[in-house]
Amino acid sequence: MEVRCQSQEDNGLYGRIYATLVALNWNEEGIQSVQILLSSHGDLLQTFYHVKLGLNRHTPPATYLAAANLAAPPATNLEHRTLQQRFAHLLHTLYVGYKNGIPAGANKINGARSSMLGSSGVEGALDALAAKGFLVVFDPLSDPRFAPIPHP
Repeated sequence: MEVRCQSQEDNGLYGRIYATLVALNWNEEGIQSVQILLSSHGDLLQTFYHVKLGLNRHTPPATYLAAANLAAPPATNLEHRTLQQRFAHLLHTLYVGYKNGIPAGANKINGARSSMLGSSGVEGALDALAAKGFLVVFDPLSDPRFAPIPHP
């Protein structure tokens, strides 16, 4: 099986994801499901590029981009803390779902997807923080499962 990627930069990341799934003895169906998700990455980048082009033609950037002088919220800010908690929960749920594989982890993966949207999800936390006039930032995660990986 081969992982198809949109760019050379993606090959390192996607190749490692594929190698991890193989090392975890994921079944073929599970690996193929993840490959479909990974292959959509290039389509998303192209979509965002076209949205940017469309917005630039019709609307001044200041109307859809956040102000460059926004400050990060203090660590004690309630909206900031809520965002960090929801994001950590999202990552944990995705981790458990993907660790369980497909189809066993499908409910967790779908639950994680749902936890991103709406006023009670990550989206709501982002909106609440932005409404207070703060820059949205994510704190470094102390959980070793989500430690940064070196660039290939």
